[in-house]
Amino acid sequence: VANLINEIDSLISHDHRATFTLPWEMTHCSDEYAMSPSGFESGFAHGHNDDWSQVAASFLYFLAVSPLPGAEAIVSRCAGLVYPGSLVGWSATWNSHGTFSTQNTLLPMVTRPSGLGCVFIQRRAICDTKSMSDALVALTRPGWSSGASLNVIHLGEKRMANVE
Repeated sequence: VANLINEIDSLISHDHRATFTLPWEMTHCSDEYAMSPSGFESGFAHGHNDDWSQVAASFLYFLAVSPLPGAEAIVSRCAGLVYPGSLVGWSATWNSHGTFSTQNTLLPMVTRPSGLGCVFIQRRAICDTKSMSDALVALTRPGWSSGASLNVIHLGEKRMANVE
């Protein structure tokens, strides 16, 4: 259930018949990019504040996933900031190929209960890809339940993008 919190939160927020209210208030993350006037190779920065819930803040942790020898084909090496009970991928996430991402929650007016959960798409897009192009293809696949604003940087390719 924790891995579907983005979708559950959105569904509850838009159901006027709901008798349950979430025990936190959603606030908004923000991102800033900066690049040297001389170009990416001379320096860049990406900053992100994660202000989803003060209730969850004291339970955040960093998680690194490393496959055992022989399991590299089925387990991707990646790491990130993780909210209680969820997967790497929903917050700041990076992989061993130089891809880094942050996520800003979007609460669309319509959420598809049968759609794909954000954290699963985001985890696969960042942890299971080697290039920016592969990550962008994975993030733009149809069928999401709700949505997100993803900020993606590929250090090796010196590319940055925002996908909504």
